[in-house]
Amino acid sequence: MKLSEIPDGVLSLQLLNRDIIDIERYQTSISIDHKVFSFVFIGDNVNFIKKVIFSETDQDGLYNLSLEDYNAGTKEIDYYFISDNGDKDKILATVVACFLSFFKYNPKAWVCAYGSKI
Repeated sequence: MKLSEIPDGVLSLQLLNRDIIDIERYQTSISIDHKVFSFVFIGDNVNFIKKVIFSETDQDGLYNLSLEDYNAGTKEIDYYFISDNGDKDKILATVVACFLSFFKYNPKAWVCAYGSKI
């Protein structure tokens, strides 16, 4: 099963722990506190630095997950960039690996996330 085939709202850590190893991921750079993960995405005519960021909210232990694209050419952040270059599963696998790493170092944290489009 591909990550993109998992029904909306269902995230099985058992499935992810078993299958994440078999899915290609981007190599990431990780902040010391394991709350910011960065990787380079190479698109057709532009390179983006994608960041997976876990930001603590005003509620203790609750984090917001954001996936943002930094365009080095325009020096702007874009939360809604759609590359449509066929690497959706690779990006999803990378984000899931970031989740697993974040929870390894922040085991009592809660994360809220929602997507704009996949």
